[in-house]
This record gives sequence, structure tokens and C-alpha cells, in this order.
Amino acid sequence: MLKQISCLSLLSLATASLSAITFTFDYSYDSNDFFSGANVGRRAYLEQAGSLFESLLTDNFSAISPGGSLTYTQQFSNPGTGEVQSATDVPVAQDEIIVYAGGRDLGGSTLGRGGPGGWNASGNSSFFSDIRRGQGDTIGATADDFGVWGGSISFDSDSSWYFDDDISTVESFAGQYDFYSVAIHELGHLLGMGTADSWDNLIDGGNFFTGAKSMEVYGGPVPLQSSGGHFSSGVESETIAEAATAQEAAMDPDIASNVRKYFTLLDVAALDDLGWDIDYANVPEPRTTALLGGLAALGLIAFRRRQRC
Repeated sequence: MLKQISCLSLLSLATASLSAITFTFDYSYDSNDFFSGANVGRRAYLEQAGSLFESLLTDNFSAISPGGSLTYTQQFSNPGTGEVQSATDVPVAQDEIIVYAGGRDLGGSTLGRGGPGGWNASGNSSFFSDIRRGQGDTIGATADDFGVWGGSISFDSDSSWYFDDDISTVESFAGQYDFYSVAIHELGHLLGMGTADSWDNLIDGGNFFTGAKSMEVYGGPVPLQSSGGHFSSGVESETIAEAATAQEAAMDPDIASNVRKYFTLLDVAALDDLGWDIDYANVPEPRTTALLGGLAALGLIAFRRRQRC
């Protein structure tokens, strides 16, 4: 059964956030009107999910300013079609991350897909560094950091979704899938969880994630799904919500209808391990470690697998 955590005082939250990162959601490729037309009101809920990461991430990124001999092309999965999409010389402001968002019929049991974008460029090493971002190595076998201009995220247009203005409470939404839960999961992939080289470099034998912060929170190596792109189903941690409870990690692969998942201490620790700078004033101290099992044992129905790009 789902475990409850003893009520202990949380860390006092800072009155002013150190966060520098901002998300810009671009709906220009929302060709199936998942966020447009009669559904334009849904944009606020995606931007609400983005605000979670704006409160956590304190990295400082240079602006990407193409011009003259400095030119680059963004490459990403078109959220409306799934095909590779290119966009040339899109300026990106200092500390900004661009997210191309939309929806389409993803087929099967997939609720969402999200991931970072790629790029190619002409210019000089300083310009390339601005596009690559990150403070350390971000590519290859020595990667210990992650930086990104942005990426794309798509939601299944054929699923029944639940949208809620107040994410601090869970209302009854029987038979529907919680949009906020899926949105933070897919944005996690865009930020490198399960997709970055610095994530892959912390996988031991394909079975465990061995980031130092994650192991400190979890109590040891964290089991991974066989593909290595998610924590294993049933891996638990504490939510970073005010009323902290044990919950399956946001970055495990499954969610049931009528369930809300918040970001957990383990999810935050994994972002730290990837190289993101975290504002820990907005994260309570962990009160327990290695909380395994739980939700899967409840026999929740209609599990649908989320997949990364």
C-alpha cells in the first residue's frame, strides 16, 4: 500500500528564488490543435508544469544569437507529426529553454513523448559553446553535465485527460489521465533524464543508476527499466510537495488513470547528477530512503506506458 511519511517540519523555503532558467513554450507545430483552437486553455497547464523546473534550476546559460557567419539549425521531433523538424537561426535568450509542444495520436499505450533537441552549426567555438550550453562535458563518454537549447514534447490526442488548476490537491478524475503528471515526466526527458550522455554514463551494467546524489537519497544504486531510460516501475521516493508522502518516482515509466504523480526527491537528485544546478531552498530534506514497492501492489488498472523519444 502507499506509505505515508511522518509529519516532520520542512526546510524553510527561501522568499526569493535563485532560479535563472525560464521555459518558453512554442505551439507553432501544434498542427492537431491539442493546445490550440478550442483547446488553447490547455497551454496554462503545460506552463504550470514548466514552472516547477523554473523553481528548481539555477543554471546560467548564454544567449544563442545567430547572425552573419554564425548560423545554426535546431533539430527536434515535430510534436504534431513525429517527423524530424528543422528550424534555422532561432534566437534563444539568456537562460531560456524553448519547448515545441503539441499533440498527436501516439498509438498503443503511450501518453506522451519528450526529449531534447539536436543541432548543427557554422561559426566559431564560442558560438558552438553558446549552443551546447552546460558548464562541463555534455557529449560523449566523458559527459558529466547537460545543457540544451530546448526540445519538443507531444501528448496523445486519443487519451482522456484531466486538467486541474490546483496541483496541490488531487480531485476525482476517474478514468482520466493526469496531464500535470505526464507533463513533468516528459519535461524531465527533455532535461536529459533518460536521454543525456551524462545519464548514460552513470548507468552500471544497464541495470542501475549510480549518480551520487540519487544513491544518497535512495540508499544505494537505483534500479532502472530494462531500456535504461526510466527508473524501474515501483521505485519510490518522497514527493517535494508540502505534504511529503512516499510515491513512485515521476521518472518511472507508468501511470494509472485517476493518479497524480509529483516530482520526488529522487527525481531532483537525478537532475543534480546530470549536472543541473538545483535551488535546494525549494526542496525539503529527505526523511526516509529506499522506499520500494507500493503503488504497483495496489492493482491499479489501466497502466499506460510513457516512452521517451
